[in-house]
Amino acid sequence: MDLKNWPRGVRAGALALGAVALAGCVNNGTATPGGGTGGGGGGTPPATPATYQANLDAVQALVPTSDMPVSGSATYTGATRLDIVQGGTGELYGDVSFDVDFAAANNAAISNGVANNWRGTVDGQAVAFNGELRTGPKYPSSFNNDEQPIVAPPGVILPPGTPTSVRPGSASIALYGDIDDANAGNSEVLLTLGGNFTGPQGQAIHGPAQIQQITGTSVAERAGAGTWYAER
Repeated sequence: MDLKNWPRGVRAGALALGAVALAGCVNNGTATPGGGTGGGGGGTPPATPATYQANLDAVQALVPTSDMPVSGSATYTGATRLDIVQGGTGELYGDVSFDVDFAAANNAAISNGVANNWRGTVDGQAVAFNGELRTGPKYPSSFNNDEQPIVAPPGVILPPGTPTSVRPGSASIALYGDIDDANAGNSEVLLTLGGNFTGPQGQAIHGPAQIQQITGTSVAERAGAGTWYAER
């Protein structure tokens, strides 16, 4: 995808953060450019910052999960908000979705991850792009729902009936795709979502988000950081 003929403001936004240059030019080997099969994130991203923040606040208000499932599966859907911290200014919103197999471990537990429907403001210009980042083998994801014992502090006797263990949950999800940047040439966009599950049975997850445009020299030319959430 050649950005040279884009309007100047939009081109500047796209070059400020490669993640917004996603229209029809991402392909990590598991999906066709700008589409493909798999689970995924339909709908419209949060229309306003207030809507996103309200959804994030609701997920953050849930207590940490202590009874993660060990069988079955679930689809999680949510959104991410990213502030551009290198190569420009502004903010981006996008939809995220992925499947979790609770009986599997590490990368095998996470599948069909998609980040799409990018909207926002970059260098003072409103931007909106189609296209997708997806999970795949190049950047493995991880998942943990191991049981952890409850150990009382020295000298403390736990009341009868106190649980002897808990089963929390955490995940790190990597989504990526290729872009053709008119200035940097062919490069890769990598979105990393990390966090802990909250609510009963892993109802939701939230945590920090980071996005990078990586050139062939493995140097992050442009980057953004923010938050994300998803619910089953």
